Amino acid sequence: MPLHRRNFLKASAASLGFPAIVSSQSPNSKLQIAIIGAGGRGGRNMKECLGEDIVALCDVNGKNLEKAALVQRADQSGQRGPLA
Repeated sequence: MPLHRRNFLKASAASLGFPAIVSSQSPNSKLQIAIIGAGGRGGRNMKECLGEDIVALCDVNGKNLEKAALVQRADQSGQRGPLA
């Protein structure tokens, strides 16, 4: 049977989905979130996710990235940050 893109994608999805089901975490565990674009709307979205586990921050503007890092650190330490 020739390998077509559709068959390849079906097989890949099936093989990738199974380990996720087997190794899934508790439904009550915190989400691991990466913030891409931490200024403006991204900063407001980050504010809504502060109770979760923010594992990565990314922004092309260094000032936005620095402010987001301060907010994230303050959240981890239980303090109120600039966006809170």
